[in-house]
Amino acid sequence: MTNEEFVSSLRQVVDFYEKHVEIPLPDLSVISVYDWNKTGKDTIRIAALALGTCEKESNHSIFEINKKFGQIELRFVTSRNLVCTRRVVGTKTVEAIYRPSEYIPKHEEEIVEWDCPESILAPKVSGDGK
Repeated sequence: MTNEEFVSSLRQVVDFYEKHVEIPLPDLSVISVYDWNKTGKDTIRIAALALGTCEKESNHSIFEINKKFGQIELRFVTSRNLVCTRRVVGTKTVEAIYRPSEYIPKHEEEIVEWDCPESILAPKVSGDGK
């Protein structure tokens, strides 16, 4: 779907709901845009610049920026490892886990910290310092 088709479709939905206030509203409290490809960092940067002020969040494997427009939140989501740098800072021993249908032997797990850019809006620096 093109940008033009998307905008036109949204306008058609808005027109429908303006004419039919008796119809229940869809649950569109959050509109999410996912980009799991290698372009995820660029998508986040472009979206952040377009949104202006927005919230930045990251957890386990996800990095996202969010902005509320009235009662609707627009969310851009990508893989954390496309935006942040994963750093192993040590290891820890995890004791064996016994479950009715699963056994996980004692093992070592990495202790990981993530270095995420202070601001996704930071300008790119060219070779000449500009």
